[in-house]
Amino acid sequence: MISCIAIDDEPLALRLFETYAARIELLQVLGTFTNLQEAQTCLDNHDVSLVFLDIQMPDINGLDFFRQQKDDLLVIFTTAFSEYAIEGFEVNAQDYLLKPYNFERFEQACLKVKDYLEYKNKQKDKSLPFMMVKQGYGWEKVMFDEILYIESRDDYVKILLTNNKHILTKSTTKSMMEKLPGDDFVRVHRSYIIQRKMIKSIHARKIILSNDKEIPVGSNYKGLMNDTNEN
Repeated sequence: MISCIAIDDEPLALRLFETYAARIELLQVLGTFTNLQEAQTCLDNHDVSLVFLDIQMPDINGLDFFRQQKDDLLVIFTTAFSEYAIEGFEVNAQDYLLKPYNFERFEQACLKVKDYLEYKNKQKDKSLPFMMVKQGYGWEKVMFDEILYIESRDDYVKILLTNNKHILTKSTTKSMMEKLPGDDFVRVHRSYIIQRKMIKSIHARKIILSNDKEIPVGSNYKGLMNDTNEN
């Protein structure tokens, strides 16, 4: 079960949510709120995994309200204004429901959350040959053995694959290293992670990969060069 609440300043919108949620067996609704203070009290005192949140609220913008919450709280934004979609993506929303939405669209959003939570639990099993990364409002399956390198770009990372496809996802190199099998990947620069088996040659300040891409080696990571040579 996914414990959730809904926050919206329109009672009719909350009644529609309750009607739809009653048809989704995986949802456990702990409450619905038109008042953000009451919603915050519920969030502080109960184990809530997911919030359905309207963006246009009278006291505080829903996006700003969500930014104040714990890191592992998931959100599906519900709004009548499509211009907030990009900002919703920036805070890693699971989905973005544009009002008026039907039951099929609501169910699709709930299943996305279910898939994400199942994957998160499976991530504890380090034997998995892949990871799931968020791209837009969906998830992309990335096979570890197809990764050439990962490059940090501000708040995003670019994952380049052996088929020349690249995936851009909101993350950091540190977060990526926690997901990757440590024996196969090495961070050689604050902005770069490479897969060991993709190394073609090693030089004083750079590494050449199998696709002839030159990867710089940071001064703080030179000590890893010996480990890379040994592998």
